[in-house]
Parts: sequence; structure tokens; C-alpha cells
Amino acid sequence: MLVIVLSYVLLSNYSYEQMSPMASDVFTLTITLYFIVFLFSFILLVRQSIQQQTITQSVEEKNTNPTEHFLNIRSNRKNYRITPEDIIYVESLSDYIHIHLKDDSTLKTHEKISHFHKQLPASFLRIHRSFIVNPTYITAYNKETLVLKEQELPISRTYKKAVIKVLNEEKR
Repeated sequence: MLVIVLSYVLLSNYSYEQMSPMASDVFTLTITLYFIVFLFSFILLVRQSIQQQTITQSVEEKNTNPTEHFLNIRSNRKNYRITPEDIIYVESLSDYIHIHLKDDSTLKTHEKISHFHKQLPASFLRIHRSFIVNPTYITAYNKETLVLKEQELPISRTYKKAVIKVLNEEKR
């Protein structure tokens, strides 16, 4: 619309008698203006398409090559970097948590279990107000307990329905 208005303003400044017959033909002017507008729109469309492709490629690369997720744990005046896959279960003792690892070691740190649970991937299960478990290490379970690497942990009434539902879905 802006192109059309500007074109008519420019044409109004010229004398009609001095124009060439091609420039004074309204049909030719209209076709030329539409061609310019469509060309400009096509260029914008191609630019947006290229931008979307680059964004899509970067998102796909992030998803296919996820960076190793590490948790930084401070225990016994040392900082430890562990992966969530190394955690068997987390046990809460008031303001402290014990993180039991697959190499049979335990890290003790001053942190609340609810805060630590937010740092873990969604696959970790809260089975009790004092326990979070990594479901990959569950060897057996019933409605009251879970067995993780020969360690039996209770499932509380609060978390029982959600835990059993998740465990039954994983079994399928």
C-alpha cells in the first residue's frame, strides 16, 4: 500500500504530456507495482524460512548432542562432580542428605532433599519424604517397599499411587 501511494505521489509531480506512453498506462503501472510488492514479499519469506531452518538445526543439535549433565556436590570440604546416572538413591536426614552412588560410596551434604530433587532429572522418583530413587537401579518392588542393589527402602502412603503407576508403566 505504501508503495502504491508513493508511486502516485511521484506520478503527480510529473506532467502527463511529457510521460512516455508506457509510463502513462495504468495497467502497466499496476502490474509493475504488484510485481515489486510480490518480489519483496518473496524475499522476506525466503529470509524467514532460512532463519527457521537455522533455528531448527540448532535445536536438533542440542537434542542429539546433549551436554553431560553434572551435579556439583560439596561434601567433606571438597567439591564433587557426579552425573545423575551414578546416583542410586538419595536419603534425607533433616537438613542433610546422603547421596548413595553406584560405586558403593556415599556423599553427605548440607542441603534439603526437596531442593536437591529439583536438580535431578524427571526420571528420579520421590518414594518417601526421606528418599528419592533412580528407577534404573530398582531390582524388585511391592506396594510397601523398593529394593535397590540389596537395599530395601519404604514407599510412603503419600507417594504410593504415583510410584506404583510409574513402575507399572516402565514394566510395559
